[in-house]
Amino acid sequence: MKAFRKTVDSSNRTADIEAVRQLLRNRRGRTTRSAKNHARIKADAATHLITQLAGIIKAGIPLVSAFDLLIKGAGRKPLKQLLEVIRQDLVEGHSLSQALSNRSREFDPLLCNLVAVGEQTGRLDEMLIKIARYREGSASLKKQVWSALTYPSIVMITALVVTGLMLVNIIPRFETLFSNFGAELPAFTQAVVMLSEVAQAWWLETLLILGLGTAGFHSAYKRIRPFKLKIDSLVLRLPLFGGLIRKSILTRYIHTLVISFEAGNSLIASLETLANDSGNSFYDRAIQQVIDKLIDGQSLHLAMRSAQAFPPMLLQSVALGEETGALSDMLSKIAEYYEAEVATKTKRLVSLLEPLTMCILAVLTGALIIAVYLPVFSLGGVFGGHF
Repeated sequence: MKAFRKTVDSSNRTADIEAVRQLLRNRRGRTTRSAKNHARIKADAATHLITQLAGIIKAGIPLVSAFDLLIKGAGRKPLKQLLEVIRQDLVEGHSLSQALSNRSREFDPLLCNLVAVGEQTGRLDEMLIKIARYREGSASLKKQVWSALTYPSIVMITALVVTGLMLVNIIPRFETLFSNFGAELPAFTQAVVMLSEVAQAWWLETLLILGLGTAGFHSAYKRIRPFKLKIDSLVLRLPLFGGLIRKSILTRYIHTLVISFEAGNSLIASLETLANDSGNSFYDRAIQQVIDKLIDGQSLHLAMRSAQAFPPMLLQSVALGEETGALSDMLSKIAEYYEAEVATKTKRLVSLLEPLTMCILAVLTGALIIAVYLPVFSLGGVFGGHF
């Protein structure tokens, strides 16, 4: 019998998945007075809060008293307000997982689910430490990927802004200067001058079109599911960046699955939480397809293979883990491998993009400077004719 069939009782698969789905629907639909009354805190602040809470609970301090200590040490008002409303829920008899789930902006369903497991097993402090480490690792991985994407974007935007300013402000002044001397402009300079005239005449319309296009794209991405799925799929196929983004998503997925699975959740329940905890709709759909196949009785690696979204190495590791009964260990190893590969590729990509983007910036601005100074060589003949 395969490891998956040992883990999940086939008689209650459907009830298990429906219970988890109902829990997630309740958390998404729950709006409390306190959730509206405090400002949102950053993800790293929430992670630091979890780490502090784990240490206090491990020292044997009751939950309410633990939050009293956290409130006294809270420096910023938003964090203090958040701690106060959570403490109030605890005083009213709610569990910590329920109090956290009421603040879904700061604490995602996976975190609340894991806290609930820690409460049920009596190992809340250990679970909070695992959650904090997972969130720290996930945040670090996300920052690495964003650093690789942000730098070239900033340089390209800077290059476009500089080019636009030169076309609108600098080129017209030189054009007037050259026309006063009656010099015939070189072909390259004439082309740049024509481009400058277009930029002067249509710069406002161009900015308006870009702004409306960006807003329309963002709205369609948020509201139209097929469009979002198409864009997310295209992002994963981008040269240079696509593989990096794909592996960072898979790393996060696998780490999430492992920590949820090791906490005592069933495989289906872990995947159901995972399917609602991502920003990429392509993999959200793939995870949901895997869940449906598992409910039908397929093994995990066959369900993942049928989704056609996971690399062969991951599929082989899952198959081996199911056969040997060490699925969690195999997933942990493949997650560590992907995490190391993402870190290495990010460094290589940044080292490659830095000179590349600087070259693009130099070409754009250099071309305009050359176009400006090319007529200077012809001005010598003009001056000679005047004298």
